[in-house]
Amino acid sequence: MGRRPNPPSYRSNSDLLPLRPFLQTLPTNSSPQSSDLDLFATDRGGALPTPRGPYSFWRANKFIIAAIVITFVVISAIALGITFGLRSRSTTPASSPSPSSAPSFTPSSPSTTIPSPSSLASGPTTLSIPIDLQTSFRSSSWIWLDMNGLSGVPQGDWAFRKTLPESTVPATEAMALITGDNSFLLYHNGRLVAADTDTIQGWRQSTAAHVHLDPNSNVFAIQIRNYPADSDGIGNSSAGLLASFQIKYTDGSTSILSADDTWRAAHPVPSGFQFPTFDDSNWSTTVMLGTYGVAPWGTSISLPLDGSILVI
Repeated sequence: MGRRPNPPSYRSNSDLLPLRPFLQTLPTNSSPQSSDLDLFATDRGGALPTPRGPYSFWRANKFIIAAIVITFVVISAIALGITFGLRSRSTTPASSPSPSSAPSFTPSSPSTTIPSPSSLASGPTTLSIPIDLQTSFRSSSWIWLDMNGLSGVPQGDWAFRKTLPESTVPATEAMALITGDNSFLLYHNGRLVAADTDTIQGWRQSTAAHVHLDPNSNVFAIQIRNYPADSDGIGNSSAGLLASFQIKYTDGSTSILSADDTWRAAHPVPSGFQFPTFDDSNWSTTVMLGTYGVAPWGTSISLPLDGSILVI
């Protein structure tokens, strides 16, 4: 095999003059590398290579593609937000009363907010209703403003009050057992401590409440609401209050305070009657309609379960 001659060396531009016609036929950019040949095709006329691969398509149209992608993302976000908003609106229930909302039975004083009985309790309790309180409740008397409580009174609200008698030993707490025909609100020193706002037959279930007493003065005030005899709102109906309290003192002793003819009553209900500073000296004393079991109530009043005692 012959030896390949050495390439000529060009020391100046004048040496390149014979090659000028050939150099002018070359493209101005450098020749493509062998790896680039797959991405280009050269026509027979010797025209410049035309881009054919995906990378070149992206470089030529990158702004249009980016605009399309951004538009798609924005539209998707808007559609997702609208869908989520509609779903939230359709699955969110209508505003319902909270446990502290006032029931239909409201007091005469508009400044007082009535919570539901369940919201009055401070939490689960292991307190039990004392036996002597159960006994006194079932031996106490129904009371009313007058004897019409038995024969029937019109629809409306009545107020009852009792001041705890003074004692040489300070009182510390009380357990109340109470029911009213048809519904009642029980206050201690102006604070609502128990309520039965059920209609018509609510009196068949008594309510128990535990109350911390003031060492100096304690007033129990009760508002009773009576409903008509029939569903059309026509006719008088029986009405009454049945209540008993066990009072505990600092020395550990106890006493019983029951609703009797020493309580005071008024109709209609005066504003602010539940507060200790209210003057009830001109109120009438109550009358006793009959002991527990008297008609029309009988002995069908249920005692509350131990776990349902309201702790105030």
